[in-house]
Amino acid sequence: MFLPVNKVKLHKQRLTTLLKHRQKLLQQGAFSLARINVIDTQLLNHLYTLSDLKSDAPTDYFAGQNLTQVSELSWQGLCELSLNNSEHIDIYRLVACDLCNTPIADITAHFNELRSTEQLAHFTLLQHNVKHWQLSDLKALRTSVMEGKEQPPAIVKTLLFSQPLTSSELLAAVLHEYKEGTVLFIKLRFAAGFAGVLTSSLLIWDAYDLNKKGQHGAALASLIGSGLGIASALHGAVFVSMGPFGWAFLIGSIVSGLIVSYLTLTDAETWAKYGPFSKDSSQRIQLDKQSSKATVPANNKYEPFADPKLYMRFITSVLFSPQVVIKHLQGTHYVIEINLPLYNNHNSDVYLNVGLKRFARGAQSLNVDIKPINVPKNGQPILSQTKWGVKEIASLQPLQFQRNDNGQITKAVSFGMFDDNYVFNVSAKARVDIEGVSYPQKLISYKTIDEEKANPEDATDWQSAVLHL
Repeated sequence: MFLPVNKVKLHKQRLTTLLKHRQKLLQQGAFSLARINVIDTQLLNHLYTLSDLKSDAPTDYFAGQNLTQVSELSWQGLCELSLNNSEHIDIYRLVACDLCNTPIADITAHFNELRSTEQLAHFTLLQHNVKHWQLSDLKALRTSVMEGKEQPPAIVKTLLFSQPLTSSELLAAVLHEYKEGTVLFIKLRFAAGFAGVLTSSLLIWDAYDLNKKGQHGAALASLIGSGLGIASALHGAVFVSMGPFGWAFLIGSIVSGLIVSYLTLTDAETWAKYGPFSKDSSQRIQLDKQSSKATVPANNKYEPFADPKLYMRFITSVLFSPQVVIKHLQGTHYVIEINLPLYNNHNSDVYLNVGLKRFARGAQSLNVDIKPINVPKNGQPILSQTKWGVKEIASLQPLQFQRNDNGQITKAVSFGMFDDNYVFNVSAKARVDIEGVSYPQKLISYKTIDEEKANPEDATDWQSAVLHL
């Protein structure tokens, strides 16, 4: 009694497994015909057995018919049966491929008949006989499809445009754009153009910043590069392709960027150019040995460089400012290291400020409302939590100091825990105070701007590092 039932279940399981194997094989695009033939043969054997059981079978694939009866159906009958049992379409495709070998005599006439009765979905099965692809005299339908007047099933579109096309049809097909695709393409095209314009526009701000620092050549090159970048982005968005002008704009913006990089002065170069060691006599600060006074040229806006203490302070900042690194240890554990090349054990202090960006509740958007954490030098760990009460999404230990063999402090370290289910970005910034002077120093605070004198006392700045979890 139980043996037949178990055999039916076995046939059913094997059929399902083989169908999955066949689908995976077809998805590969290129596969062994011998392999597909073996699978198809096994599938048909199981189908013959299950279809013979009819009402006793767990699944009725053919509306009460067995596979032998189905194989004797006409293409019309098979297509109608498959449409009424669309949940078993893979089974019917197998039958169409392996059991229905006789093609329809006049496939073009049959195609037109199906078109008139709105039954072109039959080609879901009809396509499995290669002779059903040999359609003729369908130029009017192809034109109608390209003009958007008719929207047949996808397989029918494939059949239509797989036929030999005339020169005029080829040209129309190349120039034709389907409405949905056109709208999406235009949106993407202009979105890309807008992104290019926005990116290039940032160079305008860079040009303004460079000009404010007195680096006029680099500022001009940055402004030109911005204009060329914007022109290149707009050209690509409007004309779709780059073309000679688009390439000229793009190459021009790249060259301008290289010129900006070459002309932009680093802080150390600025210190050398506008101080008493400058090669340019029109910029060099002149020192009078008799009066011990310094004379600053009219076009040198870095007057504080005439003060030896301030001049030394700035180059000290350039060479010996603290460096910040965020490292991942394991799991949710991280370490923030502050390298201290210049630190006096008796009259120095170090400050570490950590900012966090976290996911909003439900992780549907991003939020940055976690307040920065000032890491202490001793005491208890600092904990951070969300507004809805999830505690310890971040924890930072007080700073620990590392010394060299001479007992000199060379590094400050804070160990932290960041829950990446909530936190997605960690930024750390540090500075060190030595004898009341903060390092690093802001260069802009040493430069006279719009006739306002520079004030190095407001030059407090931070060295920073960012890590995306």
